[in-house]
Amino acid sequence: MGFDFRKFVQRFWSIPIPAVVIFSIYMLFSVQQWQSYYSPVYDLAIFEQAVSKYASFEPPFSTIKDMIILGDHFSPIIILAVPFYWLIPNGFSLILLQNLLFAISASVVGYIGYSKVNRIFGVLVGLAFGFSFGIEYAVFVQFHEIAFGVLIIAISLFYYSKQSNNASAIWMSSLVFVKEELCLIVILYGLILWAVTKNGKNLLLSVWGLAWAVLEFAVIIPAFNPSGTSLYLGQIDFGVLFGNFFDPSQLLIVFLILISGGVIFVFSPITLLVLPEIIARFVTGRSDYYWHHDAISMPVIYIAFIFVISGIASSKKWKERFHRGYKRIAKRFAIYSGICVMVVSLGVSLFLGYRFTPLHILLFDGPSTDTTFLDWETNQVRQSEHYFNFSRGEYFKKVLEVIPENSSVMTSGDVMTYLLPNRVLFPRPGGNGLAVASETHNPDYFLVTNYGREFMLQVSEHISQTVPQAIASYFMPDIDWEEIFNDGVYAVLKPK
Repeated sequence: MGFDFRKFVQRFWSIPIPAVVIFSIYMLFSVQQWQSYYSPVYDLAIFEQAVSKYASFEPPFSTIKDMIILGDHFSPIIILAVPFYWLIPNGFSLILLQNLLFAISASVVGYIGYSKVNRIFGVLVGLAFGFSFGIEYAVFVQFHEIAFGVLIIAISLFYYSKQSNNASAIWMSSLVFVKEELCLIVILYGLILWAVTKNGKNLLLSVWGLAWAVLEFAVIIPAFNPSGTSLYLGQIDFGVLFGNFFDPSQLLIVFLILISGGVIFVFSPITLLVLPEIIARFVTGRSDYYWHHDAISMPVIYIAFIFVISGIASSKKWKERFHRGYKRIAKRFAIYSGICVMVVSLGVSLFLGYRFTPLHILLFDGPSTDTTFLDWETNQVRQSEHYFNFSRGEYFKKVLEVIPENSSVMTSGDVMTYLLPNRVLFPRPGGNGLAVASETHNPDYFLVTNYGREFMLQVSEHISQTVPQAIASYFMPDIDWEEIFNDGVYAVLKPK
């Protein structure tokens, strides 16, 4: 018999729905975010510098980090972004790629729900995953390497759901190339497979993860880091572990994780895969920059939820109790469960989680074209202006005319990626271990932006200067700065 396209469509028509919906909405958000010339963090610029080097067949050196980025995090998997960068040679190619990876992950989660329970349930859980607060915040802060990890975990657990443990282990083993801390998930997954299957060969996965963890933390990262150490490993403090159990910001995230999976997901053994990221959050003692922790946990939470619901709906007790009405009741139970987890996911993203989620901003903080910007001395910026002010792009284009290509620029992370790829970027000193480049190089230009909270600085010693000059002098006091451009939104300075 030949291929029956009609039957294929009838069977699988619902599988792409989560991917199409998630990709469409996140691209709508990302396009508006990109057009507003604003990045929440400098990470996109760092990744763009690295990927552009890979695209040119050069070592992935970042002037922002002042090192080959393998000395910051071991993430060679980002080389897979090169074809996208060849097509779109700027940071937006990475944003598009991340949205695509998350969208595909949503359909993988949805397909697991479909194959284990039913079609409607699969669509609902796939959408719930796609709109979960971990994925949403990852989209908001733009590209990170963990986007690959999310898809890898989803595919690995798909094979686990099919009892194809070898394929599942092979996919999970590739997490060691996403980020060094994910080696812990690989180690733990090998132990879970061994405990579930009683097959000792699954422990080889744990050995693989342990070997790469030692290699990455103790050899590779220190070899590429100018300090000869792993910066982030040095931030771990087990002494604050128990103290952070009472930190409201930490406990909030754990609470959001629990309710996102309807709490009952904890009855699946794969839920243990969430523990490394939760522990990492507590031992670092930081209550910000948790997009990578939360996103990597999302596929585990929702697939574990699917396994638990599937187990309940197919249990012998239900079959014995309801007899002929069993299938109908089990189907309703699954659909209602899917609706509940979908509602909870949207509720967390819109109201209980981080307020900077794409859905929250699209629904409540729509784009603005207001050209009235506030005084340099103030910090009263409306959220819509802060993130989606398209008129800001017109102002920034003037900046690009003032700062020539191939020059070096020191600025804040929110505009770095828009100066690439034809300018050398330096971060301002003193920020999150980024001080090396700034302290060893004097930039040709200093760019100051007039929005956000970053300008509430103690600059009283510079009261004889303009505010942009005071800010530049605050970060680079050994240079006498001359203001050459100021349109009230951006100011460009250069050494006299």
